[in-house]
Amino acid sequence: MAMLWLNYNKFDNFSTDKSAAFQTDPKSLGSTEAILDSAFTLPLPQLSTYKGINRQLSQTLGNGHTLSSALDIYLGKPLKSGDRIGVQVKSTYENIKNYNFSKYQLDYLQEAGKKDSRNRYDESPSYTYSYTFNPQYIFVLPSGFNIITGYEYRQAGNYRNNNKYRLDRLQEWQNEDHSIGSLPSSRDSLLRSLDLNNSYTGYYMSKQHMGVLGVHYTKRKGKNSFTFGVFTPLSYKKEQLDYRSEPITKAISQSNWIKQINFSGQLVHNEYEFVAWGNSTTTTPDMYSLIDRRDNYNPLAISLGNPNLKNGRQSSLGIRFSDKHNRRYNLPSIYFGIQETHNAVANGFIYDPQTGVYTYKPENVNGNWSAHSEIYYNVPLDSMKYFNLFTETEYYYDHNVDLTGVAGQTSSVLSKVNNHTTRQYLEVKYQKETLSLSLMGQLSWRNVNSTRKLYTLQHLRLRIWLHRFV
Repeated sequence: MAMLWLNYNKFDNFSTDKSAAFQTDPKSLGSTEAILDSAFTLPLPQLSTYKGINRQLSQTLGNGHTLSSALDIYLGKPLKSGDRIGVQVKSTYENIKNYNFSKYQLDYLQEAGKKDSRNRYDESPSYTYSYTFNPQYIFVLPSGFNIITGYEYRQAGNYRNNNKYRLDRLQEWQNEDHSIGSLPSSRDSLLRSLDLNNSYTGYYMSKQHMGVLGVHYTKRKGKNSFTFGVFTPLSYKKEQLDYRSEPITKAISQSNWIKQINFSGQLVHNEYEFVAWGNSTTTTPDMYSLIDRRDNYNPLAISLGNPNLKNGRQSSLGIRFSDKHNRRYNLPSIYFGIQETHNAVANGFIYDPQTGVYTYKPENVNGNWSAHSEIYYNVPLDSMKYFNLFTETEYYYDHNVDLTGVAGQTSSVLSKVNNHTTRQYLEVKYQKETLSLSLMGQLSWRNVNSTRKLYTLQHLRLRIWLHRFV
């Protein structure tokens, strides 16, 4: 079996954006649109009444294309012994060419006359590839047991050429007004405007060797069945990044043992179905985030690297019960799932209230987890089954740990927020031949709270609608 996929996308875009930041609420100026208009038309002394921090105006023009492809090949053969042997090969490739022009003006409203005007041009060609080679041998044993063994080799690479140019630094560009999308007449002039602090090239490569061992068991008797599988891949992953820029040129690498476990099971007894599954895997930080660099391409959002980021772990567990009987009254179906992330990455920051500049740095946080439960029920209301009732009750809980800002402070603090969401959905449907009529309603309630300054948000929403099809 073989499958080939190709995709080509060509794009063009143009946009104009305005924004402004204030220390006090400027609602007396009117709507959001009126506030933005005032921020660019009122004299600076008048804006100081509202303690304006900064205002931004930017125009962007861009074009480029993306070429993507994927190939998936699987070859398998049963042996005379009853065992099976197979091999799978996968590969992907993506090539991106992106060219972007922008005219940008930033005014610092608390410092009269201080501004930052930029005429920028970005070239960011890149390509990404990956391929996987996975031979397998499956031992087919008596009594429904299969033992899956195999080896998998994965390799992935990514090349970035992130060239950023400041055309406003050219003397000939300062003396003349050039429309957006214009470039210098010579390559030498363009190179003289290269923004050396924020331009870089990077080549990333990862090589991963994985040993696969799994057990799969199936037993059937009439309509009853039991299936269970456990897979415990263990792999050694080596990653390398060759990062080159004017401020810093560095080659870094990291090697990790990637531990995984995946299991799933299904029990069907007297048309009652019980399903359970779970997985856990090690995650590694993005290599570019490990470079101790400073990117001030956006003057209001400076980003830093963090060489001390740690490996993470993502785990999940789910169970589901269903009544598969073909009768009028069935038991409700039930689902429950839980997910947990260890050493998640959040963006901490420092804020300068005089200029409105944020300086971001990725950091590890712990305590992120979520749960989801659901009960749904479908029952005909009459013996002819023209009328049917469907009801679904859902509850979501999300314990979110992040780094966020607090009024009066200039650096981010650890924030723990509890999100509770409950949804009740009800539908009564009439179906006879080609006529279908449905009356539906939904009631949802959301509560968001945090110990930080007793923060609480509650929201209640009711929706009712009618559908008719002939």
